[in-house]
Amino acid sequence: MTMIVRSCDEYSKIEYLFERQLDEIESYMLKIEDLMQDEAKRAEEAYRCRNKDEDNAFYSDILYNESFSAKKLYPQIIRKSTVQVLFSHLDNYMRKLAEQRYSNYGGIPSYESTREKGILKARKFLVRSAELNLSSVENQWQNLVKLKNIRDFIVHKESQSDKQTGIIIKICANSLNLEYDEGERDVQICSKNYCAEMIRDIRFFFSTILIELRRQKISLVSAV
Repeated sequence: MTMIVRSCDEYSKIEYLFERQLDEIESYMLKIEDLMQDEAKRAEEAYRCRNKDEDNAFYSDILYNESFSAKKLYPQIIRKSTVQVLFSHLDNYMRKLAEQRYSNYGGIPSYESTREKGILKARKFLVRSAELNLSSVENQWQNLVKLKNIRDFIVHKESQSDKQTGIIIKICANSLNLEYDEGERDVQICSKNYCAEMIRDIRFFFSTILIELRRQKISLVSAV
């Protein structure tokens, strides 16, 4: 667990739920990855040790398909699902932070009136309304924008434009953990490290926003 105990303030509940649920997502992901790895080894061994002298192509095909699914298909399903869950988690809690900020300082332009959507909207609102300095997490933010692009492509693959597909191809070309399958016109998440890195970036980015919000609150109180 990565829970950090802080004195209670208006952001404490959001922080607690954010960290607890992110820990649960990470724990579930690691358990499933371990199970898939064990299943891949079992299926591969079964296929390798099949009775090659036996004239049973049907059974051999079943073992091959099981091996392929365990090594290639199932990991993609789980990792792509994890990407969607991670992005939804970040999107939900950035919105909660923005709404909490607005409820504390109602005189500033409203969150709903801020243009953009999702995490872009929440970040823009928080940076402008609270004058947050997020330069220290710019790299993490850029990775989260790429995560958004990957998530959008996974969910809306069939309706992606050539321009959007080009963005995905470029992201994959610059990543050790992503590949773009030209034949399937699809993203392949080659390693569980991608999701693990996104979890680290999400956690660090979100905790930095909280630090800056609390620092800004102390400055306002000190100025009174």
